[in-house]
Amino acid sequence: MLPGTFPGLNRISGFYSDDDHMRHVIVANSRGEIADLQYTGKANAKPVSVPLGMFVDVISIAGFYAANDKTRVVIVATAQGELFEIKYTSKESPKVGQQPLTTIPNLRAISAFYSPDDKNRHVIVVDVAGNVTEVWYAKQTAGVFVTAPALASFSAPSPRVEYVGPDITNINKIAVSNAAYSSPSGRCVAIAGSTSKLHALSDTGGVWSSSNGGTWSLQAAGHRNRPGAMAGL
Repeated sequence: MLPGTFPGLNRISGFYSDDDHMRHVIVANSRGEIADLQYTGKANAKPVSVPLGMFVDVISIAGFYAANDKTRVVIVATAQGELFEIKYTSKESPKVGQQPLTTIPNLRAISAFYSPDDKNRHVIVVDVAGNVTEVWYAKQTAGVFVTAPALASFSAPSPRVEYVGPDITNINKIAVSNAAYSSPSGRCVAIAGSTSKLHALSDTGGVWSSSNGGTWSLQAAGHRNRPGAMAGL
């Protein structure tokens, strides 16, 4: 494990710089602070943390090494869709671009790399609709280009649920009648929502919700036989 503590860390990337054989771990925290944790491959090498800048509403970061001018490049994406470039070398301090490279509406996440054959920098962007767009440039002063249309589009999958509660289709009529009023396993009686937010209502287990395919959490305690209990969600 690398030593170092970064309170509120919520974004991470990494790359290798060939000119000085350094490993770089790029981190961002909830306050928008960006730092480069640098270290070598030598045994017991002590990492050094280099502050890179501070941004508002950071939602994604990416980094790479540009071999043509021996530059370390970090791309910062904000909630407003802006892409900012931070660049520095082993001898020069980090410089933050005063203007964004470009703005991509509804941006969700990014990745980035350098292509040595044409000496271009590339930022791959995905938006909330699943569109994948490439932003590329040699140097910001030489112009920044954006693919149109998008490279590809990946639509969100349809909501899917797997029910593991009592199956009332294969039990006798008396059991079916009893299950309508009481079920110790919290029999699910309704599901509603969208691809980003799902809600499940159980007969005795309450209302549960899941965001973006994440862990289900209890929203309301169980109440038996409450018609329309989902209406308020």
